[in-house]
Amino acid sequence: MKIWSVVSMAAVAAASAYGGESAHLEKRKVIVCTAMHYDFLVQRAKSIAAGMFLEAGVKLDWRSERSCPQGAIRISFSDGADAKFLPGALAYARPYEGTHIRVLYDRLKQQNEQSQWLIVLAHVLVHEITHILQGVSQHSESGVMKASWEKADLYEMAFKPLPFTQKDVELIHKGLDARESRLAAAGVAPAPAAR
Repeated sequence: MKIWSVVSMAAVAAASAYGGESAHLEKRKVIVCTAMHYDFLVQRAKSIAAGMFLEAGVKLDWRSERSCPQGAIRISFSDGADAKFLPGALAYARPYEGTHIRVLYDRLKQQNEQSQWLIVLAHVLVHEITHILQGVSQHSESGVMKASWEKADLYEMAFKPLPFTQKDVELIHKGLDARESRLAAAGVAPAPAAR
């Protein structure tokens, strides 16, 4: 078995345990819809991403595009992105629009070893969803919200998900307050509280 396979399995286990540490935070529910379920890898990455968000007091409610309510975050996956379009990016979000994320799925697979796909995809999902929740295009000096991850970050995320900084968490909740106010003003019912 390759070392990265073992590392990926450890990361999944760490992500599962990761959410238990945040029992003291009040959970806020966020609905996230995916347009396509490419493969089992996407399903597993969504599970890891959900565990990572529990640390920030956010419970992700994953749904398919067919059952996606108004006001939810929508993620689509694309293949064949033009090399000149956002060179090096694995995904992009529209934080000021507040809804859409596109994962450049083929690029993610081309730029990373197969054994890293799962954990990198989970971190990409968390990074882009965070942009939407914060409602701003900002990056942190460390953790999951770094502008770009280096080899050391990839190595670290293989053993334990990269954390949110305290500022990241504060911006998420500030952004959620603004998001909920905007949706209420537009007549969109908020997601029921997380349990």
